[in-house]
Amino acid sequence: MLAPIYRGPAGINTLNQLLQRILNPEAEDKSELEFGDKVYRTGDKVIQLINRTEDNIFNGDSGIIDGIYFKDKDDVDKDTLVVDYDNTKIAYERSDLTELSHAYCTSIHKAGERVSDSDYAYRVELLPYADENIIYTGITRQKNL
Repeated sequence: MLAPIYRGPAGINTLNQLLQRILNPEAEDKSELEFGDKVYRTGDKVIQLINRTEDNIFNGDSGIIDGIYFKDKDDVDKDTLVVDYDNTKIAYERSDLTELSHAYCTSIHKAGERVSDSDYAYRVELLPYADENIIYTGITRQKNL
């Protein structure tokens, strides 16, 4: 899902929370890690927000949370979240989580930042406050529908 704005009832932040509840609901077999106003859960789709060149992961790359480990109950030094980017697994400590966001819904512009991710086979676009430039940009991001 693509949307042009982050805030408000039709914004990306609200839509990500709603879509997470629908597409990856709470379950006993899924670990969760709270960070700020977000809850990250095993199986969540996330997006990298800044370049992480040392790991060859860049702004706009998306992956799936593969595991969440806690220093109190797992054999790790710090709480750690692991994201799988197409079979490349990157570990994030709690202090690194400012680099991530949910990616069930993302901005129209963010969808086109990475050339390899700019074509979507199918897309749902929510345009409550869009001008013709945003609509054009969104239309050029999909392949089929």
